Amino acid sequence: MAIRMTPSSAASTRGGEPPDLEKALKNAPSGTARILLSHRPNMVVPAVTEGVDLQLSAHTHGGIVLGLDRLVARYNARFVSGLYRVGDMTLYVTRGSGIWNGFPVRLGVPSEITLLKLLREK
Repeated sequence: MAIRMTPSSAASTRGGEPPDLEKALKNAPSGTARILLSHRPNMVVPAVTEGVDLQLSAHTHGGIVLGLDRLVARYNARFVSGLYRVGDMTLYVTRGSGIWNGFPVRLGVPSEITLLKLLREK
């Protein structure tokens, strides 16, 4: 199994590196499960192209307020929360356990702590 991560796109505004999927997947062994940790779900299309099997993301907080999920989806490649199948890849977007400091409230969108159990294919 190869677990790789890309930095948040906000990192580059604070002197860090921008997300670089090619760099993240460099030297990932072929023939093994490839898991990508990407703060935002908008890396999903290039991740599918690069053969990622599972992408785990957050960022959206599930829309924060019930009904805002449609607006949040617009800026996150249509993914807000939950499990998605994109081509041959699985994407899971967690609502997260906290709140966003820019809007410190949740209304109708509960927080979550997700437990994933990874199993080998038979």
